[in-house]
Amino acid sequence: MGAVAALRGDRRFFADFSTRLDALHEQYQVCPRGADGYLGDTAEMPGDELVRRNVAIMRTIEEEEYVDRAAESLRAAGFDAWRNEVGHVAFTPTSK
Repeated sequence: MGAVAALRGDRRFFADFSTRLDALHEQYQVCPRGADGYLGDTAEMPGDELVRRNVAIMRTIEEEEYVDRAAESLRAAGFDAWRNEVGHVAFTPTSK
């Protein structure tokens, strides 16, 4: 099983994360989820505004400890995973 499949398979983590990410996308009007379940397009806006909104979403995800929770989920699935020095989830590719 790959890392994405492991995260999606963690029903507790993934349901919470998905709900929160969808709420943030709606709040910042970036890639809203459509009725088909897929993320939609972003309305036309200047590139710097799109970057600002995405950075705000990423900061919120980090502040609300979803990065740490994702690393914990991956460790529970057998990956050597951690939050790296720039705040992203990292794992040793050969650890699973």
